[in-house]
Amino acid sequence: MLINKKAQVTSKKFYCNLQKTMSYIPETTQIKVFYNLLFLYLFFFITITLHKQYELV
Repeated sequence: MLINKKAQVTSKKFYCNLQKTMSYIPETTQIKVFYNLLFLYLFFFITITLHKQYELV
């Protein structure tokens, strides 16, 4: 429970810092960065799931 709380605090701090940083960047760049991150996340997610599926087979 304590570890979970600590993780929540750290993620909140990280999110606040992210928001502060994002407010300095123009919105068009923000959108580009967001989509790039989303694409990377999806790419990794797909590769990991495929890898796990092939491991099971």
